[in-house]
Amino acid sequence: MLKPPKIMMVNADSGTVCRITYNGKVWEHSQMWQVMVYYHQLMANYQSDVNNAEALQLSQDSILDAASTSSIIPNSPCCDYAPSSMEPN
Repeated sequence: MLKPPKIMMVNADSGTVCRITYNGKVWEHSQMWQVMVYYHQLMANYQSDVNNAEALQLSQDSILDAASTSSIIPNSPCCDYAPSSMEPN
């Protein structure tokens, strides 16, 4: 499951820096305005990823539901689909 971006304050050799983690990637910045810019961009990406995942799941569910209830979709092939039957006569 995808988690939202996370901001942490970290003590580094050069002083305190902000670390942002998201989707297995890490960004570190010493200036707070840079952190906020990246954080807002990553939150927008997170929302997009969540919305896309929900839409994909709905689409998969509806396809599976339609396949299980439709009388048009056969349970087994009823025709000869060999290449020889598709060649023009």
